[in-house]
Order: sequence, then C-alpha cells, then structure tokens
Amino acid sequence: MNWRSIAFAVIAEVEERYKRESYGAFKRALYDAYPFGSRANYPYRAWCEEQRAALWRHPECPNRPPMGELFKQQANRKENDQ
Repeated sequence: MNWRSIAFAVIAEVEERYKRESYGAFKRALYDAYPFGSRANYPYRAWCEEQRAALWRHPECPNRPPMGELFKQQANRKENDQ
C-alpha cells in the first residue's frame, strides 16, 4: 500500500463513524486519526489532500467547492499518483 491509500482507508473509517456528527467533531477526529508520525513530507501531503476531500464531502462544510471542481481535483490527484 502507498501513503495515499493508507490515508484514504483511515479517513474512510473516520467518515463512517462521524457521518452524523457535526463538521467540527469530524474535523477534530480526522486530525486525531493521523497515522504517519511526524507531519512532514509526502505522507503528510497525501494525508492533507485526502482529508480536504473528506471535509468537502461533509454536508456542513462552510466553504465547499462546486461539485464539478471536486471531481476535477480528484481526477488530477489520480493523474499525479501514476
């Protein structure tokens, strides 16, 4: 597994547990779930990108981008990983 897939798996578990919680509780749970030790270099970057996408999916997100923009960013992430 690579850093991004590990981050995605951890974030998916947090999303499932906090899907009915407030945006703030969800954001804090994501912060606490960081699995890679120090917050530096590529593992942290991959985590931040996956975390941002998860936060945007939350219904209470205060600055959610338009849906088309979110799909463009996900497509760009996939291209950069290859």
